[in-house]
Amino acid sequence: CGWSSIPQNADLYSVAQMGQDLAELVCHLKESWKLETFHLLGHSLGGAIGYEFLKRQIEVEDARREGCAEGSNNDNNDDNKMPRCLSFILSNASTNFQQSSSEQMRLFQEFQLNHFQTKRVPSSSKQQKKKQVRNLDIREEFFRTHICRTPAKPAELESALSRLGKKWSANEYTAVPLAHEATSCGVDATKTKTPGNTFPPVLILRGQYDFVTEPCTSGWKDIFASVQTHGQSDVKEVVLRDCAHYPHFEQPGMYSSEIVKFCSTLESCDT
Repeated sequence: CGWSSIPQNADLYSVAQMGQDLAELVCHLKESWKLETFHLLGHSLGGAIGYEFLKRQIEVEDARREGCAEGSNNDNNDDNKMPRCLSFILSNASTNFQQSSSEQMRLFQEFQLNHFQTKRVPSSSKQQKKKQVRNLDIREEFFRTHICRTPAKPAELESALSRLGKKWSANEYTAVPLAHEATSCGVDATKTKTPGNTFPPVLILRGQYDFVTEPCTSGWKDIFASVQTHGQSDVKEVVLRDCAHYPHFEQPGMYSSEIVKFCSTLESCDT
């Protein structure tokens, strides 16, 4: 993570473009490895990328059904069909990145206030220096509380964060529901999505102490309900105890167990 180039065109790293990149990867896996079905997991930004990928596939299939997309006359040709996504796992992913950034700032301000309220005001010069050290350390304490609750920062995470870019094209991202059915190469606001062509079952994971809080993830339920999935049972949410934003580092056993349990149930139903 972080080793890619820095192109002048920021759109090359937009959420929409990365969703298209994912589509090309899935097509490559189908052609080269005969991929037929898969589970899709997106962590943080990856959740937004995964959502845009699935949303775009539904839009393309709708257009083909209406005879609007290139190659629509070949709908019965399996070579033109995307491998089927059995499930979508949204791990620590927000529907609105500005909202999750605001939540992180709010939590930090509360953390900072509570930190100083529990400390006595130093009077001597030596104590003043200790206070300055605490001011420097508070961000590390916040990191270990609301970002990654491991005793030491994982080497992979530290490496990635050390190369974090200064500009992030996803800052303005907000997930938009697929609420209407495409028809005649446009959108008919009087029609909702048909149940036969919609999102796969969804698992929402978030950490108990994550800065991606419940208000940041609750929008996913509204989004999937708006396209009339098979019912509320198709959207499951699990709050991971004693985890923040990186549960695969913090509680890998618990994290993988929830994912395997969810995917295994769906695979048994698919056979």
